[in-house]
Amino acid sequence: MASCNTELAASLRDEKVDPRVVAYVTDKLHLRCLSDFANYWTDAEVDAALQNEVVGMVEPFKTDMPKAASKIQVARLRTSWKKARAQNTSQ
Repeated sequence: MASCNTELAASLRDEKVDPRVVAYVTDKLHLRCLSDFANYWTDAEVDAALQNEVVGMVEPFKTDMPKAASKIQVARLRTSWKKARAQNTSQ
């Protein structure tokens, strides 16, 4: 199980997701593996969910959602999610 958590955290760090957001995903949402992350949201809900359920819950981003830093975090998470999704479907 620890290797899954390490793999997900490493993947998010590779996309330069803020460490506080990484911690939220792994600790608060309890997502452990790339497959967990890839399957947590559907294609239809992922954009709003990453903004509202992840980045929007982490300081300092939640108080500054309209600012570029928050939007960048959402974009980085979306990229990580798409890569995880593609990897998950190819297995």
